[in-house]
Amino acid sequence: MHRDKLNAIKEIANFKIEEIFDALGINYRERYNYIVSSCPIHGGDRADAFSWHLDRSIWKCFSRECEAEYGADIIGLIRGIKKCNFGEAVSFISKFIN
Repeated sequence: MHRDKLNAIKEIANFKIEEIFDALGINYRERYNYIVSSCPIHGGDRADAFSWHLDRSIWKCFSRECEAEYGADIIGLIRGIKKCNFGEAVSFISKFIN
């Protein structure tokens, strides 16, 4: 997939991030310019260990640094939660952005 198209998919996905989180069953709350929850990849150690930065479209797990394994963008998050490959993660995101 061309990098420009992939960047466009990720950018649009950030505008629909709450819808994506809802579909993934992530129980979250907004705080300042972040969405926080327990880490949806490893089950979480704390209710605020996971953070999605709304302006930068990246995430961080403060407990186990799960983003280091999967990648800190929306594709990495989907890969980690769904235990899927890159193409499957992009397909999952694509259904939200048409």
